[in-house]
Amino acid sequence: MNLQDVIDYLKATDFRTIIITGAMLYFFYNRLDSKIEKLDIKLTQAIDKVNEKIDKVSIRIDILSDRVSEIDKRLCRLEGAFSNNCHYMVRDHKQIQKAE
Repeated sequence: MNLQDVIDYLKATDFRTIIITGAMLYFFYNRLDSKIEKLDIKLTQAIDKVNEKIDKVSIRIDILSDRVSEIDKRLCRLEGAFSNNCHYMVRDHKQIQKAE
């Protein structure tokens, strides 16, 4: 399509049709642009909410991992204390049996 074809098209078309078509395209573009902006704002807000929830979950996971490590330490201490006490209990029980 060259310049002469465009000039011939403009001569053949009514001037009002060109103006109306241009106005329609302008308004449709503006309306579409505003919808895109609204959707972009909603999407940004949704992403921010999800990021906040992820941060809260991350904090909770950190707290729970600290609690689990504390429980593990307590269980290790109890296991050590239990094994020591059982050793003494078995030794004392054997001594009681020998004495009888």
